[in-house]
Amino acid sequence: MVTLGIDVSKDTLALALWREGTVQVLDPVPNTPKGWEQLVGALAKQVSAAALIRLDVVLARYGAERPLPLWQPLPSEVSELEALLRRREEVKGLLQQERNRAQQLKGRPGMHQAVPARLERVIGVLEEELAQIEQAIADHTAQHHEMQQTCARLRSVPGVGAKNVVPLFVTLARWHHLTGGTGTSRGLVASVGLDPQPYESGSSIHRHASLSRQGDRSLRRVLYMGAMGAVRGDNPVRAFYQRLVGRGKAKKLALVAAMRKVLVWAWAVFQSGLPFDAAKTERRA
Repeated sequence: MVTLGIDVSKDTLALALWREGTVQVLDPVPNTPKGWEQLVGALAKQVSAAALIRLDVVLARYGAERPLPLWQPLPSEVSELEALLRRREEVKGLLQQERNRAQQLKGRPGMHQAVPARLERVIGVLEEELAQIEQAIADHTAQHHEMQQTCARLRSVPGVGAKNVVPLFVTLARWHHLTGGTGTSRGLVASVGLDPQPYESGSSIHRHASLSRQGDRSLRRVLYMGAMGAVRGDNPVRAFYQRLVGRGKAKKLALVAAMRKVLVWAWAVFQSGLPFDAAKTERRA
């Protein structure tokens, strides 16, 4: 049995063969059609044609025995809401840029008065656009009863409020759809980028793990704000946070753990269709 490992990057393919307990590193090839031909030629020099056929047979058998599920688009009401949220983030970014420019121009000598005036005009247009998108999001949610009810249940989770419930709902709905309703909370945490990512290369191998930070940055931001508010209140998130800090956990790390806890609880509520139960949470803590 011969196993081929390929590390794929944008420009090159790094190759290694595992054969009878030994590893042989092959010369990398370009990640181009010509490079793929070189890959086949390099393999032909290392293994017999029969071994190459066995490699293909293994891949074919794997595909037959473990077929990927057919891709299905998100329900239209969720994808439309996601599009609105995406546009809201874009407009927020543009608005912040123009506000920053306006602030930088204040009191600057030699500035024509028309420049700040036009900036303020653009800021006004963007503010109006943002308000209309916010209204469209509210109207869309109100038009779909099940979505509205789910968002209401999610609001029962400490750390979930008016500002983060809709993007959280879209994330949970997408995860539910992607996994056929069988996704785990651990997988969800990883998909959002809140899972620890250890350093495993070079001189940094002994450094502490950090967040993977994959997935939607804007969702991590709203989860952060939600957790920040929750740890200041009287609720299970605050109790969880204080226990971690009391055990010597750094406050920043404890807050990240609180973000994960909010996300996991929200997923449990989404799956069960039941509001958050603080009593059950306390018994499990």
